[in-house]
Amino acid sequence: MKQNAKIAKRLDESLAAQNKIYEVNREYTRDLFKMKQQIKSLEEEKTTLQKQLQIAPACKYLNILLISILQII
Repeated sequence: MKQNAKIAKRLDESLAAQNKIYEVNREYTRDLFKMKQQIKSLEEEKTTLQKQLQIAPACKYLNILLISILQII
């Protein structure tokens, strides 16, 4: 009888530990997904900013050209 109680107690402890491992694994997976989403968002923002940097010099020269044309007119 005592042996069965010990086995049942250990089984309960083992199941509790497995549940805790499962919860921690789910939290880790959730955090990993969030980080991947953040990385993706930052990469998209980086691409957008790089495009803006490439366009900026052209806009500067276009503004100079427009000002020159307006002065002629």
